[in-house]
Amino acid sequence: MLIDKVLKCPSCNADNPTIALEEKDNSRFLHCISCNATFPFDKRDSFFLFFKERGGATGHLLSEYEKDLYANKNFRDFHLSNTISDLKLALKDLRVKVIIDIGCGNGGYTNALKGLYQDYYGLEPSEIPNKETINEPYLQKGVTLIHYDPAKNLPIHNGSADAAVLIASYDHIPDVENVVKDIYNKLNDNGYLIIVMQNYHFWIKNIINRVSGKRLFRGESDHYRIHSPDTLIKETRSFVDLEVKSIRADSIFLPNLPKRFGFIYFSKNMMIFVNSLIKHLFLLFPKKNLGSVMTVVFKKSDRGF
Repeated sequence: MLIDKVLKCPSCNADNPTIALEEKDNSRFLHCISCNATFPFDKRDSFFLFFKERGGATGHLLSEYEKDLYANKNFRDFHLSNTISDLKLALKDLRVKVIIDIGCGNGGYTNALKGLYQDYYGLEPSEIPNKETINEPYLQKGVTLIHYDPAKNLPIHNGSADAAVLIASYDHIPDVENVVKDIYNKLNDNGYLIIVMQNYHFWIKNIINRVSGKRLFRGESDHYRIHSPDTLIKETRSFVDLEVKSIRADSIFLPNLPKRFGFIYFSKNMMIFVNSLIKHLFLLFPKKNLGSVMTVVFKKSDRGF
């Protein structure tokens, strides 16, 4: 693993490689050989506590609210599997080795993306609820999960990552400009930024907004911004110099129904069939990117900003 070349000590902030993984008395910890700081491993949630004192951060990236958001479990599984499929397709095309996942939640995506990375560094500021934790033996080889202080820059060396992913976390970040600029610095010259989030251009939202004459679906809990692919691209490119490599926003066309109507999604096969039917219907129209989730891949430009 490339821990010393990727992780940057949050205590001394040394630019040279200083972090080592050590074991003593049946316990594991990260150790900075420069300032002698130690960061223990928490067996409960499989994260290293990579900070000395938390800053006064606002908001959080792991939201239990979202765990209970979907119409029913069938739809949640359908939604998750299609989102992961788009992300896997994006990563397969890029052939990256070192990934940093900002707002990684419990680390579950490390298993879903097996075989698409060499080293995976998951960064999460929130505590993981007991019912969401993943035991270390179930994590893939090359995975390091970190609890970090979001009030500070990412504890990652500049130029050390091939890709940075934000999966359902970009819209939870209060000060997104500084975070995007920081991520940009962490990427190598050919690095990629991948943002996965809800698509405000989703066809059912478009229809309801047109009928109502209002812009609805904007005040969801803990969401600081909403975007379609075009507005997301415009925003991120106003911060740093990025080239758009791909947009995938045509996988999930089923609306997330209120829970009282969740019984409609009674079958996985039925959801696949209806989703495919709606998707092919929209192929008859010129507009694209009408799915409910978008995966946008940016490539770092070496021209800077």
